[in-house]
Parts: sequence; C-alpha cells; structure tokens
Amino acid sequence: MALIDAGVECRYLFEGPRLHAKAYVFGSESAIVTSANLTWKALDNNLEVGVRLSGVAVKQLVSWFDKLWDASEVLDSEQATTWLQETQAEREELSILQKSFERRSALHTGRTKKLQNLFEGKSRLFVCNTNRRNSLNDEKGMHDLGYAAAWETFHYPTHMDRVEVGDTICMYAKGEGIIGIGRATGPVEKLERGARDRVTPDGEREWRIPIEWLFWEADRPFRWKSPNATFFDVSGDKYEVLREDLKRHFSKSL
Repeated sequence: MALIDAGVECRYLFEGPRLHAKAYVFGSESAIVTSANLTWKALDNNLEVGVRLSGVAVKQLVSWFDKLWDASEVLDSEQATTWLQETQAEREELSILQKSFERRSALHTGRTKKLQNLFEGKSRLFVCNTNRRNSLNDEKGMHDLGYAAAWETFHYPTHMDRVEVGDTICMYAKGEGIIGIGRATGPVEKLERGARDRVTPDGEREWRIPIEWLFWEADRPFRWKSPNATFFDVSGDKYEVLREDLKRHFSKSL
C-alpha cells in the first residue's frame, strides 16, 4: 500500500506459477538478483545471498522481466485494500504464532544458558527427596509452589543450611529417579506447624528452599538410586559422573 500511495506502479500475476524471485533492475546496465526481499529486515539483519549483473546478462534479465510485466495486471489501492481485509484473520493468526515462537525461542535460549551454568561448576548441587512414597501431594505441592521441602526430623539438616542462591537442586522420587531440576532463588526457610503458605499445612517443622524449576519430567525420570537421605549435598568429586549424566539427560529436553 505504501508504494501504491507513493505513486509507484505495482502489478501482480493472477495466473501461472507463484512468483518468488527478487530481481532489482537499474536501467539497462546493472541489476541484482538476490534472495532478499526489499525490506529493512532482509537487507540489514538477515543472512541473504545475491549477485550483481552487468552487460549482456542485464539485457536478458530485462527481457524476462518485461514478459512478466506485460502478462501482469495493475494493482491499485482498492484491490490491495480488499486483499488486506480478506486476509486479516490469517495475518493476525500468523502474528500470534510468530510471537509464540519468539517466546519459546527466548525461553529455550534462557534454559540452555541456565542449564550450562548449573553443571559447569558455577553452583553446588543438592538432591531433595520428593516424598513420593509417602505422599504424592507433597511432591505436587513442591512442584506447584516452587519449593524443595523436608520435614523434621530428617538426616543431614545442615545440608539445607548450606544452600545459597544459584545452587542446583535435583528432585528425587524414590524408586523412580530424578524428575526435576532447578536453581535456588533464596536460602532455606523454616516454618513452624500451622504457619501460613506451607507446602503441607500440618506436620513437623517445614524446611524449604524456594526454587525456579528448569525441568520437571515425572514421566521421564533420570534413573538413579539415591542414598537413603532426604536432602544432601552431591557437589563433591565422587559425584562428578552423576553431574555429567544429569547434564546429558536434561540437555535432551531442550
């Protein structure tokens, strides 16, 4: 529409194969044949390819172009407006799909970077039992509320005190394997019985660590038999193989 409104004569081919070529002809002495559309994005940002022509090749290109031009019909603003109205719904749907793709792409990039940081020695690694064998609701609550939690008394409570922001937390479902992985967004919190916003409303004092989940795949666990502990540190050298195996497993989900 902008070209038409500016007084540029525009034409279209109604029949025949779809015209996808991009050829820019400058008089009879120079031309460019390229994959790039005549847009700022194509010319400034995209990776395109093209060749500059001169001499006889330009004359041959002009002859080819003239044949197409003679077979085409004039595109005026009325026809262009009609097409815009007829394709409004499809263009809106395409816009939604493009924005969705951009969001997924950004999320994928962010998750990839975070996963690399988690396993490249930039954070410590801990494992938390989801308590699945005793209560699926406990596991679901941890996932939905974003916490790795335990309840007194349990082995190695000092390990939860060690957790700092950015540390990696793996969620272990006994008998299944590691089903979730995330990063700590804060230190351990300790909530007494009856406190508001607990993962479980009743029971012993609740120890919990706020988590940003990167993966949670209950139906595709990383098969591993955890020691009989509720929450423990696996940052040492003896767990290096575990960390490498975890990285490979969850990288497949990206």
